[in-house]
Amino acid sequence: MSIARDPMESKKNIEWMLKDTEMYKYGGYMLDLKEEAALRNIERSIVRTPSTALKALEAYVNAGMTHADLWFVHPRFENLNSQMRLFAEQVMPSFS
Repeated sequence: MSIARDPMESKKNIEWMLKDTEMYKYGGYMLDLKEEAALRNIERSIVRTPSTALKALEAYVNAGMTHADLWFVHPRFENLNSQMRLFAEQVMPSFS
């Protein structure tokens, strides 16, 4: 998941995955197709603003999801902290 105040920032947070040739391993892929695996990770990720992330997660809940394992994309610690704070303040309250 990459969550930011605007869509461009959210996409920027995840672009570094394409540049890091070892990042594919964290998505569960142990393939020789590193770039393809990283692209699949990005395609399956929720890369959004808090309000659109909420809508995406609500769609999963409506489809029957009861638990989620969230992995915030963070090229820097400051970014991780910012994403987690946005999620906690603007998305989580809708699920309490």
